[in-house]
Amino acid sequence: MQQKTKIFFRASADSIVGWGHLFRIIALSQLIDNDYSKILVAGALPFSASSPELSGFEKVYTGDDAFCLSLAGSGDVVVVDDYKVSNDFFLKLRAHGVHSVYIDDLMRSDLDVDAIINHAPGVSRAHYVLPAERPTQLYLGLEYALLRKEFYEHLNTESSHSNQSLFICFGGSNNTAVREGIRKMLPSFDGFDEVFWIDPTVDKRNETRNLRIMPQLNVNELIAVMKRCSYALVSASTIAVECFFMHMKLLLVQTAANQKYIYEGLGQYPQVCGMGTTDDFIQIPERVHTGIRDLKSAIVSTPGLSTKKINEIFKKITP
Repeated sequence: MQQKTKIFFRASADSIVGWGHLFRIIALSQLIDNDYSKILVAGALPFSASSPELSGFEKVYTGDDAFCLSLAGSGDVVVVDDYKVSNDFFLKLRAHGVHSVYIDDLMRSDLDVDAIINHAPGVSRAHYVLPAERPTQLYLGLEYALLRKEFYEHLNTESSHSNQSLFICFGGSNNTAVREGIRKMLPSFDGFDEVFWIDPTVDKRNETRNLRIMPQLNVNELIAVMKRCSYALVSASTIAVECFFMHMKLLLVQTAANQKYIYEGLGQYPQVCGMGTTDDFIQIPERVHTGIRDLKSAIVSTPGLSTKKINEIFKKITP
């Protein structure tokens, strides 16, 4: 029996950089057919290695680039989601006969990789300047959206959105400024029947009549909450793409420079209203209420998705 090709999924993840890299890696692994042996190498984990979230991996490790390099062999594939990874790492992989894929937010043209995936809707090939001699393939835009398989399963299901429900989530990063800005806005959300604020660092004693403070949720719990909410106040990151495909109306905040293209790209859709940067959002809280008013009659429109596009990437790399 022929041995399966190994795909190593390497993600930077902790409470400082957040968990978006990890969730994108998990999403990608779930979208790839089971013709491969899938192994996770993460900087840290927000849950146990035996969590159902990680059930698709044959092995789960916490480790760095050097540890990942020590595991991969000729013919294997390494997928990396890490802003700080250097090209030296990819050159070493190539020298060992290892294929590589980079999940990008920063339009990095300096990496010697086989493929780049960037699911930001505002990105085109013009944003990359790749040497003619480098055979890097680019896979760009929402047709390569890295959603966990549970989101794909809900793409065509009916939602139970209430017009008076609000979902708030800014990922797992420790963004104190955003958190304090939301605290100050909470009294003005009294008009909503329900407000769900997903943040494991906020004390549940701050809950009010309509406010529910929730910790880190598993994917099914997260989807259940999203399906109850018609509006989402979120950062322009992985969570925004998830909310977008759950047919929610988005109040979008750019909390980091790397979110520029998701922010601008999603902002072209009628159901998305940009709140500006973190400073804009905090200093002008009226933007949220203006955005809710402007989105009230917006028509929700999302493009179609298929896992076939993702699988074609890896079939080309490992024919």
